[in-house]
Amino acid sequence: MILAALALASAQSMPAGGAQLIRPNDVSGYETGALAKGEAKIVAVGQMPFSQAVEVTVREKGMMWDAEVGRALPFAFQAGESILMRFFARKIASRDESRQALAHIQIAQRQAPWAAPIARPIAVNEAWQEFRLTGRITQAHPDGDLFIKLSCGEVAQTIQIGGIELWRFPASVPFESLPATRITYEGRDPEAEWRTEANLRIADHRLGMLHVRVVDHLGQPVPDAAVNAKLTRHEFEFGSAVTASQIAGPDSTDAFRSRFKSLFNAGTFFNDLKWPAWEGQWGETFSWPQTEAALRWFQDNGLAFRGHVMIWPGWSNLPEPFKPENGPWTPDQVRAMTMAHIDSLAGRTGSLVTEWDVMNEPRDNHDLMDIAGPEIMAEWFKRAKARAPHARLALNDYGILNQRVDGETIEHYEATARRLIADGAPLDVLGLQGHMGTGYSSPDRLMQILDRLTELGRPIRITEYTLRSDDGALEEDYTRDFLTIMFSHPNVIGVQTWGTEGIFGADGALTTRGRAWSDLVTKAWSSNIFGDTDQSGAWSGLSYWGRHRVEVSYRGRTATVEHDLRRSGPDLIIRLPAP
Repeated sequence: MILAALALASAQSMPAGGAQLIRPNDVSGYETGALAKGEAKIVAVGQMPFSQAVEVTVREKGMMWDAEVGRALPFAFQAGESILMRFFARKIASRDESRQALAHIQIAQRQAPWAAPIARPIAVNEAWQEFRLTGRITQAHPDGDLFIKLSCGEVAQTIQIGGIELWRFPASVPFESLPATRITYEGRDPEAEWRTEANLRIADHRLGMLHVRVVDHLGQPVPDAAVNAKLTRHEFEFGSAVTASQIAGPDSTDAFRSRFKSLFNAGTFFNDLKWPAWEGQWGETFSWPQTEAALRWFQDNGLAFRGHVMIWPGWSNLPEPFKPENGPWTPDQVRAMTMAHIDSLAGRTGSLVTEWDVMNEPRDNHDLMDIAGPEIMAEWFKRAKARAPHARLALNDYGILNQRVDGETIEHYEATARRLIADGAPLDVLGLQGHMGTGYSSPDRLMQILDRLTELGRPIRITEYTLRSDDGALEEDYTRDFLTIMFSHPNVIGVQTWGTEGIFGADGALTTRGRAWSDLVTKAWSSNIFGDTDQSGAWSGLSYWGRHRVEVSYRGRTATVEHDLRRSGPDLIIRLPAP
């Protein structure tokens, strides 16, 4: 099963009239050697239609230009021309949360006004992938004014880019005839079979009958009473990450909080509960009074809240002085430090946090387990449950939903979960991050992964949904389809997007991704049902599981109650006041 289909729009062959400026095996002119945060070199490549590639290794993530390889284009370009850049790329290694190698590919000026006829982010896996990027020349450029830029610095990674060729086309060649790569995914077709199956699952697992019986003040049935039941809060959690400052600090506004509540019923913080911030090591931006005020806002507004994160067990995520240079650390010291931190977090936050990421990304962050042994993972969960018995406890990791169904990432996650369960850890939730990069897993493949992890016997939550795209229609379509699969799977309990900026802007306007989110969460999957009671005072209506506001009116008398529609809950009896 492939991660994403890379379909070439229009014809595969180059249209007539073009001139090839750079040939696939021409690797001269690239600025190799040491970079700000890495290095670049020319490497040999086999079994491809080119023999050499540019390889960029990034030591630590930074800005995209911290590991940038450029090549001047000794050609003049005229306004009205079009260009096509064809190349291949593959991942050698990556520390990105999508598990893909990422790059920004540009043909652009190196100085103001920074015109960029071609500018495109790409994400690749181990196999070579072909790309064809097109651009229009809107202003004249003299020799050497434009550069090829391979910018790779945003991720610690090693990526190879080869077979780079450049074509020029005169204005007489229609731009639309150039064979550009269009990124899509399997199952995007509106008539795809999986949609029918998903909607059937939603009907089976997310909807139930609300049974209401209306009686008068003496307890006698009231026929012909008007009933209106409106869903006010889904049982399924649709959430987003924010900063505490956006909710209860200098970045907060009534408009932002109102917009948040209109789209989400759950939340988390990006960084406010991480260990260094908790210890006050990230400056005045993070403070307990601000964090507590934001947590209370979530609770006061009936929103669930996930704590992120108790233990992120890699040295780079730990506070001072808990660093390797201040060691050597003994198993007892690691145990004492981590348990004290869990106590501090749980003690202060109390019932304000309804779910905790007890451990984050253990596949790549295992320094503390290397010292204290893997059994300490279960000890963290047991301590968290002892200190926060009301909260669900989660194992959180990345690179699962956009990898192979039988890949090493999912296997490591599964093995870690099984070990925790075997060691008696109170593992309540399987947290899957959902950073999709630009490798969009098909809906069918997502179902296969969810089904496999369901065998662990724990509910699943998508904790950090993101995707990269410069195609608004693709963002909208994929977000709609991703949410549909997750909402349809009976073992998934929530989806949380990693930041509101992907859903709405500073002015509150929905993004393309936000339109898909809003159309489903606030429209397609909302309920506002009406009806009249029968002669026995009974009325029933189909609605989504969750909190409802039920209003009854009869001959000038009204009653309003809040009711949780649950799978095993009792029928609702509403008593009208005396006339």
